[in-house]
Amino acid sequence: MVRAWYLEPTGDNDLSVSVPGDEQLLNQEEVTTTTGVRIYHITISRNPNDPVLHKLKQDIGIRYEDVIVIKEGKPEYRNQVRVFGTEHLHPDDEIRWLETGVTYYDVRTLDDGWVRLELSKGDLIVLPAGLYHRLVLAPGKTYLKMRRYFASESRWAGHRRPADDHPARRKYLAAMGPEVAVEGMRTDHAYRRLH
Repeated sequence: MVRAWYLEPTGDNDLSVSVPGDEQLLNQEEVTTTTGVRIYHITISRNPNDPVLHKLKQDIGIRYEDVIVIKEGKPEYRNQVRVFGTEHLHPDDEIRWLETGVTYYDVRTLDDGWVRLELSKGDLIVLPAGLYHRLVLAPGKTYLKMRRYFASESRWAGHRRPADDHPARRKYLAAMGPEVAVEGMRTDHAYRRLH
């Protein structure tokens, strides 16, 4: 299952990690409330018609999928790590199911902090369109295999930060609630209580 926690502000490009104790982990509801990310766990099977996955694909409107492998030693490895590790957003929801490996997704909070999501085999996440994020390989992990699902044929169109004027970013901020200012700061009591 996905584990999540706030990253301490040690510098924008510091990708090092120390996993906090259980008392500092965020639950699934806190992750969804503060970022909009939805989390699922799908038992790995060879059945392409897994009922949970099938329903999720129908609900989201998935029409395309592919498989990505990040493996040290492959010619594209360094470029994949660089591209996926650069903070960006997408105009569509990003749906990823980790088949093999362990990896991190860092997602921005509305106050510009980071929440780190640790994914392992069977974890599926849905990052809402317009959410700034990056994928970071877990320390010592140099292989992962993940399915990518797409609602549109545009597939993977990333927009590097800053992209605050992108329509998907504005829609994301509006969806997070009326108390979100243009700059992305949320000021309601429920949000502050989690920090």
